[in-house]
Amino acid sequence: MKCSGTSPLKTQRSPDLVVCDEGHLLKNEKTSLSQAMNRVLTRRRIVLTGTPLQNNLKEYYCMVQFVKPNLLGKYNEYLNRFVNPITNGQYTDSTEHDIRVMKRRSHVLHKMLDGAVQRRDYGVLAPFLPPKHEYVLFITLTEVQIKLYQFYLENYSRRPLAGKSSGFLFPDFQSLQRIWTHPLVLKYNSDRYEIMQQKKRDKEEEDYDSEGSLVNFIDDNSTTEESTTEESSDDMSDISDDSRKKSKKKKSKKKGKDKAYTPRGTRANPVEHEEIDQEVVEVKNDNPTEWWMPLVTEQEIDDMRNSHKLILLFDILRQCDAIGDKLLVFSQSLYSLDLIEHFLGKVDDATQEGRVDEKLGGHIGTWSPGVDYFRLDGSTSCENRSI
Repeated sequence: MKCSGTSPLKTQRSPDLVVCDEGHLLKNEKTSLSQAMNRVLTRRRIVLTGTPLQNNLKEYYCMVQFVKPNLLGKYNEYLNRFVNPITNGQYTDSTEHDIRVMKRRSHVLHKMLDGAVQRRDYGVLAPFLPPKHEYVLFITLTEVQIKLYQFYLENYSRRPLAGKSSGFLFPDFQSLQRIWTHPLVLKYNSDRYEIMQQKKRDKEEEDYDSEGSLVNFIDDNSTTEESTTEESSDDMSDISDDSRKKSKKKKSKKKGKDKAYTPRGTRANPVEHEEIDQEVVEVKNDNPTEWWMPLVTEQEIDDMRNSHKLILLFDILRQCDAIGDKLLVFSQSLYSLDLIEHFLGKVDDATQEGRVDEKLGGHIGTWSPGVDYFRLDGSTSCENRSI
């Protein structure tokens, strides 16, 4: 029987050993998870974590406090003795004195934790695992990729994108990475950029409409009620005229944007007015990610042969399928996963229709999502991950 006000964890039989995996989730002693775990009565506790000590000093205190209470003293004392001096020596503008103090405090903390923390690396598991062979393959670019690569280096490398004046290294690297993956990835990036811009334009229109509704409300009142003076009537007329001018300008701008963003491979209708023509030029320059469009045709965008990496991957897939092996493909880019899934779908469609598509490298096979292959990324739910 459980007495009133007694925690059920304390009334249960005490376990001989408590093991907490992902121990850094304890965070601090004030969280409900940490408080619940501390109510478990046991004499042996183990915490497993892959979090480096120097990156999570505050979380480490809670983990050490769980397995060996009071080893590091009170929390405020721990902050003053270790966290603050170690953190002060990790900044780019830290003085030599701060760095020396950081090293001394880190050494002392490391020695204090020797009896409570065991650090292990991959070498512990090596004797129990089968040998792993790593092969690094250098793959050449296709002609289309070389053309895009050279054009980008000559015209866009080290230049600001989207109004940014610094930090060109990573934007350049990401753009070149899209090129050497497949030209279709460039289109994915441009489409995503345009969607983001369209959301911004829609929000601006909503903000403008909310302002316009207020003006119309004022204008409607002016037509139903007689003005007390001629001056107030003129003011209302000015507001109404100004509202119509803004609305006309907004529609003209939107019309120009609609003409500019035509489908790939089609030609826009001629623009009659010089004012709208200027808007079209502005809109075209508004998407810096479409620099590749004049260099790639619609047929080349959807051709697997324009990426030797894809050709090699699908050859490996074919060999694995022939001998019944499974294959794991890792990528740091969601665009790359989209690309692979896109061509898997095309190969599946061609197979279902009983045709061999040269643009797919002659590959055939059934590739149904959730049956023949599975995709795992950040959007995958926990339930699907455990299947």
